[in-house]
Amino acid sequence: MIAQLPIFRRQQSDNLVISQRLVELLPAGQQAATAGPEQAVAEKKKYFDTVIVLGCLALGAAVLYAVL
Repeated sequence: MIAQLPIFRRQQSDNLVISQRLVELLPAGQQAATAGPEQAVAEKKKYFDTVIVLGCLALGAAVLYAVL
């Protein structure tokens, strides 16, 4: 990717130096941004659980309103 940049450099070894400097700037200890299938399933379950809780709260509020 660095080699394709439209910047004139005299030596090809500049690409290695630039890439090493860029890697040093990356935050340490974090996972990659790609989400695996396990993470996608976990996010869907979290969303489903939230919908169920909100549905129960709405049903409870409707019953309480009807009783009062």
